[in-house]
Amino acid sequence: MFLVLTFQCFAGPAQNKSNAFALSLFSHLEKGEENVAFSPYGLFNNLLLLSYGAYKGTKKELRHTLGLSVNDKSCAHLYARDYPLNMTTGLFAHQGTAFTPAFENIAQDLFDAELHTVNYTMGSEAVSTINGWIANQTGGKISGLIEESDIDSATRLILANTVYFEKGWISPFMPQNTHHDPFYPEQGSPIQVEMMRQSKEFLYFEDGQTQGVYLPFARGTKDTSSVECLLLLPSDKSSLEELEKSLSEKTLAQWKESRALTPMQVQVPKFSFSKKVTLDPALKDMGITSAFSSGANFKGMSTDQKLYLQTCLQETFFSFHEKGVTAAAATTSHMGLTAMPPQVCPEASFIAERPFLFLLVSAEDDTILFMGRVASPQEALPGDAIADGI
Repeated sequence: MFLVLTFQCFAGPAQNKSNAFALSLFSHLEKGEENVAFSPYGLFNNLLLLSYGAYKGTKKELRHTLGLSVNDKSCAHLYARDYPLNMTTGLFAHQGTAFTPAFENIAQDLFDAELHTVNYTMGSEAVSTINGWIANQTGGKISGLIEESDIDSATRLILANTVYFEKGWISPFMPQNTHHDPFYPEQGSPIQVEMMRQSKEFLYFEDGQTQGVYLPFARGTKDTSSVECLLLLPSDKSSLEELEKSLSEKTLAQWKESRALTPMQVQVPKFSFSKKVTLDPALKDMGITSAFSSGANFKGMSTDQKLYLQTCLQETFFSFHEKGVTAAAATTSHMGLTAMPPQVCPEASFIAERPFLFLLVSAEDDTILFMGRVASPQEALPGDAIADGI
């Protein structure tokens, strides 16, 4: 059996828990010289939904990893928050598989889940149905998350959740100011990238080890929360590894407190990539172990099936370009039976000509929606650009 989980909203006390989870997860992901993008925001809520179907030790581990008590009810109305994201959840159950009434009610009432029935003995047909649903929810950015080898005769459920984000900058980068410039990876020779640039006032900080600039997205009239992109660059005296190790709720709060509106020049490469990450090792290191074993207890999900978590994957698409950002993500948990802005005189500069980090955060409550590492930028692909008028 196999379960696809992804993105929903949370607010209030859960927000602080989700950021602690996000930074812990990032510290447990495999290090390397590769690009990384993921949605801790989505995974937090995936595991939260999964915890509603768990009992005893399995539930305790899931909730503890999320920073919540077993009986914590602070997340009961997570999905009332209006972040500017398109979020959907779908439960794809094998014909004849029944959920417990309590789990089904929670999935529908709190996660607004759609219920679907498929036949997993018809492998290619089931995979096509679910991948088609995911592609439709993510604007076609994620279209082949599930492979036929991911299902077998024991498959009984795929819980699929998606999140899609597409927003334009308040101050777009003008294409005529984008030029090919060198980018210096931590290893290897310089590469040529499309470097975007503009001079304007931005919220900015520097502390001797790190530079950070906040690029705000345009806020729609229906949004109750605005979002900004925080770009983090290690200083010449530091390294990306040291920057990653310094990430914490405390440093994020300190950086936000010290930032100031500053006339400056910003140069950042255009990039676009997809990343699929196997999350099992990180989640096990963080304390979720019984869920992956034959001793898993998911009786709160289905009383007529003995389920356990086989593997957890997340695929994320992220495109950073002149007009804004397009991002999409889907997480799968496999379960088995047992115009030109005015120019200013820059006082500071943020030039991302070497590896850097990015975080998409809510400007109101600092919730981390997406985050990642750019080790080697790739040009945005045709069709990735945000539509005019957004």
